[in-house]
Amino acid sequence: MKVFISWSGEPSRSIASALHGWLGVVVQHVRPWLSDAEIESGTRWNDTLATNLESADFGLVCVTRSNQSAPWLMFESGALAKRLKVARVVPLCIDLEPAEIISPLQSFQSRKLDKEGMRRLVHELREMSDAPKPREDIDRLFEAMWPGLEEQVRLATTQHKRVEGPRRSPDDMLAELVTRVRSLEREGDSAGVLPRHDLRLLYRTAKTLEESVDRLSGLMGTVELLSHTAGRLEHLRNEESELLANSEKDRDRVTASRRLDAELALDVGNRVRHPDFGTGRVVSVEGEGKDQQARILFDNGHQMWVVIRFASLMKLRLDSAIDPSPSQN
Repeated sequence: MKVFISWSGEPSRSIASALHGWLGVVVQHVRPWLSDAEIESGTRWNDTLATNLESADFGLVCVTRSNQSAPWLMFESGALAKRLKVARVVPLCIDLEPAEIISPLQSFQSRKLDKEGMRRLVHELREMSDAPKPREDIDRLFEAMWPGLEEQVRLATTQHKRVEGPRRSPDDMLAELVTRVRSLEREGDSAGVLPRHDLRLLYRTAKTLEESVDRLSGLMGTVELLSHTAGRLEHLRNEESELLANSEKDRDRVTASRRLDAELALDVGNRVRHPDFGTGRVVSVEGEGKDQQARILFDNGHQMWVVIRFASLMKLRLDSAIDPSPSQN
């Protein structure tokens, strides 16, 4: 069973290439065909492409927001649709939801390129086999192989800058629904197959859909408000974390300062050493903390007041205070 994989531009090409290798492993009765991988150098590529479009049994179209209206994608999708039943051409939505497709591809049943969308696609392909493998076997193989494809899709979408295409508005989707309802009405009137009460039911359905779109628009506004609020809360949370960090730093500085003050604190009678005047004894102390001053009577008879924090004094232990000078032979 040949599966034709269509692509246009990046990241569509890279993801199509990843699918080409992945699909044949998970659904082993299919033979994926990708022009980028299988048209050999020097061959007439247009003839090869036409031949494989004609012989395909299933079509996958790698769709992004920016390439959904690309002429080449339209050409290959149209060729596949002529060759196959419409249900066998599946657009794979990479960075948009199926409902957001605004090109002619919206007429096909799309799948989101995520885990559940790909699981459904794999089982659809499985059921097209003449001898389908047990569903449980395919599920186990899918669970083992999906993370690899998911990572390749993630890399492709992040490495290749995407041009944002137009997003489909709720009003646009509603307009399409109303157009389809009116088309059904015209077809029913011309064929004489739709009774009036069925038409009224269709109109009520359209009205319900219109109200749903209005609610959706309101929800979108609420989502934007919540997103803004979440951003503000995150900003406040960061500010709070910064304040806490600064508070902890201030607390650490205060603790270190108090520890230093405690180490430098002197009492009357303490023995000290000064780098210039030698050893001496504290005879009086005034003030406290960083402003504490001491009057020192040095052993050489010199006496002076010093600010303890800046005086480079070293408090001597009792055992060193007995003979503070190094012994000389």
